[in-house]
Amino acid sequence: MADMNASIGLAQLPKLERFRQRRLEIVRQYDEAFRELLGIQTLDHEIEGVFPHNYVVRAGGGRRDRMIRELAQRGIGTGVHFIPCHMQPLFAAPGVRLPVTERLYEEIVSLPLASDLTQEEAAEVIAAVREFANGGNR
Repeated sequence: MADMNASIGLAQLPKLERFRQRRLEIVRQYDEAFRELLGIQTLDHEIEGVFPHNYVVRAGGGRRDRMIRELAQRGIGTGVHFIPCHMQPLFAAPGVRLPVTERLYEEIVSLPLASDLTQEEAAEVIAAVREFANGGNR
């Protein structure tokens, strides 16, 4: 590790628990807000004792890409942080099909989750996901 990286890491260490607590707060807000939404499924997870780095939901029915576009139109960045290994060029094998894995890949999207995400920004994410789930910009 370079000295510069070590210096940055040492400066961040005292803030680590505050960063973790903020992310846990956002995860709890998302869990509560998305629990009852039709067409949006949260993943089962234990959050105590962890430092969450992604918040993943499933948008079924082939709607994931539309969800990504609609949130982007509102200035909300999302991501797809899981691509099945058998679909990676290095590991791809012709004719290999894993239908459940592929279906999940086509449904999952990561929502913003950062220690510096403000309450207002988290509320914007929640509002955008709710609007999408309730029909959005069809």
